[in-house]
Parts: sequence; structure tokens; C-alpha cells
Amino acid sequence: MHIPFFVEAGNNAECGPFSICRKVSSALLAQRIFPLPFAATTQEAAQVSSNLAKRGMTPGVFIVNTYLAEPLLNEVEKFMGSTPVLLLRRSTNSHLLTRKKDLLDTTVIMKKMDGRQTMLCPYDNQNALMVAEQVADCLTRFVRDGDFWHFARLSVLSISTLDP
Repeated sequence: MHIPFFVEAGNNAECGPFSICRKVSSALLAQRIFPLPFAATTQEAAQVSSNLAKRGMTPGVFIVNTYLAEPLLNEVEKFMGSTPVLLLRRSTNSHLLTRKKDLLDTTVIMKKMDGRQTMLCPYDNQNALMVAEQVADCLTRFVRDGDFWHFARLSVLSISTLDP
């Protein structure tokens, strides 16, 4: 089984409708898909990674909500190795995300993750639930076969294709 590892900073009170990783993991739990490692801090990511390693398990994909997570990403990236990453990026105008300049903050951080498959999926307050359902659907398939390209239909672009 290809295990997803969720990274989402903050808590439900702080993030409210932007807690997209929590929505996705809840949908997967409802389908009886587990384990679903989850971290909200760098310390949690280290503990969860250590516990997985002790059990001989490795994440097949990292699902990262970039909302409030920028401070964590440099540290969490160390646990990722070459594992593929799906970035869920909050935007007030998700339809404008095809423009590179709108991606600057997340892109600068994520370019440091060079060498791994990375997809970016925008969401906003109005479509967060729909995007969470789509991500859960893709993850259900990914858990079975490990094909990262299930996420391609969600992604505006692959970070690895951005110009330096």
C-alpha cells in the first residue's frame, strides 16, 4: 500500500474552511483507508516519520497544504527524500494560478525540493470541499497503485517545469 503523509499547519479553529488535508483524511478514513500519517508541526513530522520507519513503512506521497505552512516546509522537506509531493495552495483567485508570478512564494520554497515529482493544486474558500473530494478520489487510486499521475488532473502545473 502507498501511504499518504499529510502536512497541514495550524488547527481547525485557525484554518477553518482551509483545513483541506483534514477534509481529505476524513474522507479516506470513511472509506476505511489507513494509516494516514498527519503532522501539523515540524516536531510532529519528525515523530511520525520515525514511527513509520520503526514499522518499516514509508510514505508514498506527501500531501501538503501550503496555507500557514511556509515556515514548516524547509524542515519538513528533510523528511521527504525523493517522495512525490502534492501541494494544496490556497488562493483567493484560484483561476489565476496559471500565471507564474502568482505562485512566487510557494514556488521559491518548493524549488528547493528539486528532484522529486511535485504537483500544485489550487483551492479557495468556495471550492475547498470539492477539491478535497477530488484529492481523496485521486488518493484512493494512488493508495492502490502508487501512480502519482492520478494527481495530474488536479494540478495547474508541475513545479519541476517552472523556469528558474
